[in-house]
Amino acid sequence: MNTIMFDLDGTLLDSMLMWKNLGANFLRRKNLKITDAVIKEMSTMSLVMSSAFLKDYYNLPESSEEIHRQFKDTVMYFYLNEVMPKVGAFEVLKQYKNLGKKVLLATATNEEFVQPTLDKFGIYNCFDGIYTSDMVGEKKDSPNFFNKILEKENLSSKSTLLFDDSEFALLAAKKSGIKTCCVIDQHSIANYEMLKKECDFYIEEFTEWVV
Repeated sequence: MNTIMFDLDGTLLDSMLMWKNLGANFLRRKNLKITDAVIKEMSTMSLVMSSAFLKDYYNLPESSEEIHRQFKDTVMYFYLNEVMPKVGAFEVLKQYKNLGKKVLLATATNEEFVQPTLDKFGIYNCFDGIYTSDMVGEKKDSPNFFNKILEKENLSSKSTLLFDDSEFALLAAKKSGIKTCCVIDQHSIANYEMLKKECDFYIEEFTEWVV
């Protein structure tokens, strides 16, 4: 593989529980119930997309901008003060970088959170390109998200490998012809038994992976 793509949340970072609870906690304060279907839908979206989605889905009185502001404050505090890397993830990332592979970040997380978080861990310069759903203009459950990255970087899908914990992202990447490695995350909503069969590789921790 010449190019390695990494997802951020649930793959490099142990952050999915925060994301899983973000919308639920917001709606709980309004005495509204969040369903698994809504959580699934939000998992493919950026924070901006999620804010607009909740505004419309629940017909909330706040503007999507106000919802986004409230979410943003919570998320930024978490990234700067609480988030931890997944076991062995940064070591694998750095090994690929040291081997001269092209290393990309492909995430639904907003760009404004990405750089401060990567800077905090000293890994921002490990990436040759950073792509978010907002930047690409596509949700990560769409093959077009990956197709646009491949086109932008002038890459072959057959020589590209994606590490991701999301069922939707892995299946979308597979449709784009990208090799896929499913990374287990206990807080992700994913059919991991199905992904064991669908993905090219499957790991519970990066310590299992041999670069």
